[in-house]
Amino acid sequence: MKRLSHVMTGLAWASCWPAAHQAAREGNPIPFLLGAVCALLPDTLDRWTTGLLERPDIHIVPPPEAPAPQAIAEALVMGISHCHNTGKAIGMECYPVPIDVKRWRPYRLQFDSVRRLIGVSFDDTGVPGALLASPVSFVSDTLSTLAIHNAPVSLLAAPKDDGRVAITVTSAGRPWSHSLVMAGSIGAIAGGLWGMTAGVIAGGAMGLHAFIDQWGFTGSNLYWPFTHKRSEGWQWVQPNQGRFFDFALFWMALLLLGWNILRTINPPVESPPLTQILLFGGAIPLALLKLSRRLF
Repeated sequence: MKRLSHVMTGLAWASCWPAAHQAAREGNPIPFLLGAVCALLPDTLDRWTTGLLERPDIHIVPPPEAPAPQAIAEALVMGISHCHNTGKAIGMECYPVPIDVKRWRPYRLQFDSVRRLIGVSFDDTGVPGALLASPVSFVSDTLSTLAIHNAPVSLLAAPKDDGRVAITVTSAGRPWSHSLVMAGSIGAIAGGLWGMTAGVIAGGAMGLHAFIDQWGFTGSNLYWPFTHKRSEGWQWVQPNQGRFFDFALFWMALLLLGWNILRTINPPVESPPLTQILLFGGAIPLALLKLSRRLF
């Protein structure tokens, strides 16, 4: 859902430019394609470039014959401590326990930032098989529990200005792919190839991706290459709200896309003002849906 919401955001952004609609009517889909492609470009760069060049510092691979919760907890604590002592971000990758070629034994990581405890459990009871105290204060965007199922999960331990270590779940470190400078560069390249409108759409779609990701906990290196320090996320969207946020973003972008298309076709279709569309077709239904999820 996250990728789909980014694609829809890029298409909605492209639809805001009349020149993109004119190009589409003339048989040129490039402006709209750039909106969709560049909205996915930061994560694509992370996966196919950064993910290949920058390996995790710590691989946590429980042995299938005798998985030890204590060893997993110790590896996590070691990564947190090393991050605190060196002042450098540490990448950790947690693997599930292989049973055979197609089956995996899941386990859960439990983070208690208040008491500095990390728990590891291999059953469904939620009772940790190992509960280890960390000598370093940390804050986790996983809130309480993280499940490791049939694929590795990447964790990033990064030092905070207040002396604590922030633990975030991330597919990659976002060292440069989510940079606003990179977005501007991509926009300049697209503009040189296909014109100003294409450049604005391409750079804007990539910048919107970085802006939206900044609403969570993980954050990005927004000003690379002028700084190599990763900025913290604004923490407006809690990790347990991620799916609903992605759906809400997708729905609001879809409404904007539809409204822009209706008013630019020839002859234009009469439609309510955009504020009414977003309010009565988006914000209010989404708020009711969110409330019903809490009630039921």
